Amino acid sequence: YTFDKNKTAVFAVDTMLTMFKNQISQQMLEDIKNSPYDLKQIITMASIIEKETDGSDRETIASVIYNRLNNPNASAGTNGYLQIDATLAYLNGGKVPTEADKQIDSPYNTYLYPGLPAGPISNPGIAAIRAALSPEPDEEAKDAYFFVTDLKGNYYYARTLSEHNANCQTAADVNKTVG
Repeated sequence: YTFDKNKTAVFAVDTMLTMFKNQISQQMLEDIKNSPYDLKQIITMASIIEKETDGSDRETIASVIYNRLNNPNASAGTNGYLQIDATLAYLNGGKVPTEADKQIDSPYNTYLYPGLPAGPISNPGIAAIRAALSPEPDEEAKDAYFFVTDLKGNYYYARTLSEHNANCQTAADVNKTVG
């Protein structure tokens, strides 16, 4: 969105709500009604997806979120916590998250509180909302509970924490060549 700085905050919020109402279809609202999640939860998931991807892997990131939410004890290493760095960036004003950020006491901190954060962390686009409604992972990431990206924009998915740690090292190695 681009707003005239002479307009009020109420104008900005009204503009965003109007755009949302114009973008979300009756079918999407029906899909939400028939899902195990309510509108706020779907939009919260979509807001995380919006912040965690450049757009190329929306559905797969959505699948990881669903895997963690639907199988909290199966995700070796997370135990029901989403542990999504985008929620930490939301808390720290958009900076790269640090280990200290994981200790910020907030219902938006998905490292301290299990499940979804208290509400959306961004204003998600319609593609992120669609992904939150219909996660469709590629075969490699179908059962993934973890992901990491490198500075080249590659996504690495893992089923276990040990696989994820190896992927983190791979991403770090790639990042050394980029920087």
